Amino acid sequence: MRKAKLNVIIFEGGPVLPEPLNYLTRFRQAIVLDNIARAKAAGADRLIVVTDRPDLMEQAARKGALVLETPAQAAHPFHFGNALKDVCQSMNLQNEAVVCLGGGTGVLLKENDWALIFKNILDGSSGDSGHGGGDNGEGDRGGVVTANSIFSSDIIGFRPSDTVYQAQSMPLDNQLAWTLREAGLRFQPLPRTAAFTFDIDTPVDAILAGLHPELGNAAAQVAKDGSRFSQLLTENTRQIVDVLRKGQGELFVFGRLSASTLQMIEKGTKCRVRAFIEERGMRSLGREQDAFSLLGACIAQNGAEWFVNQLAVCCRAALIDTRVLYAHLKLALPEEERFYADLGLHSRVSARFAADLARAIESAPLPIL
Repeated sequence: MRKAKLNVIIFEGGPVLPEPLNYLTRFRQAIVLDNIARAKAAGADRLIVVTDRPDLMEQAARKGALVLETPAQAAHPFHFGNALKDVCQSMNLQNEAVVCLGGGTGVLLKENDWALIFKNILDGSSGDSGHGGGDNGEGDRGGVVTANSIFSSDIIGFRPSDTVYQAQSMPLDNQLAWTLREAGLRFQPLPRTAAFTFDIDTPVDAILAGLHPELGNAAAQVAKDGSRFSQLLTENTRQIVDVLRKGQGELFVFGRLSASTLQMIEKGTKCRVRAFIEERGMRSLGREQDAFSLLGACIAQNGAEWFVNQLAVCCRAALIDTRVLYAHLKLALPEEERFYADLGLHSRVSARFAADLARAIESAPLPIL
């Protein structure tokens, strides 16, 4: 017998980007619609979409979700913790169960994944207790929080809903699982699989996700319609996949890589992996202004062309987290310019370091994403 009603709250909004970056906006909105359908099929009692976009409001309402309109983010910077409390208050959620996530989260979640999230909240039994430190009875057994990561959460489920008023209000969803555990809830981890950890934050994320064969109906349609944008990365992606599958050569991976993600890469590929991990938790811990990168210092000293040439000596493909490099150099790039750099559109990037790096990657003797 259920102890609490299940409420799923999905947050998605912000300025609509120009083409070709608008592909990201449309893909994330499609993920919202797919997650409404899958969460409903898994047993959610109430689905709530919080957005400032009129088209998403209409689409979500047609899918059966309740829609809460937020002020335009350009005028009112979004504060996740305050927004979550406002939703819980306005919906009068008392002693209920809540799952919250951003619009770019859960592109690969299926109905059974949603069922596992709900199971973790309602009865506190984890589907995979060996992944990342359940509390083993140290927390308050009257309540539970489940998430894909305790330190940098994207999918967070908890009960009772009233706990959100006791927890410290944080501006980012990445910090919610930790603050709820600190407020006394027992932590139950979700499995560290791609379904629970893949988050769509950039056009590159969206383009790569669009290649997956098991997308939801809405996301698959956007991926099909947006195929012309994926041509920007198709050749590099194909070459990198060849390296991963054939086991010839070495893959270089740099950035905010967790141990579990590295383990997934090593288990799921045949090639050797050379990993350089820096600044894990940079965003969730608010370290952007204090970030330091050894690799960033080397590139700044020797140049982007030197860097990609050195990569070609030891590797056949590379995956680079440029945000760590930008933070090291204190580059406050507008979001659009970061995305243009990701796509290799260096002529649209004003910061010299970012433009030079994008140009060097485009002409590199190995595939780099």
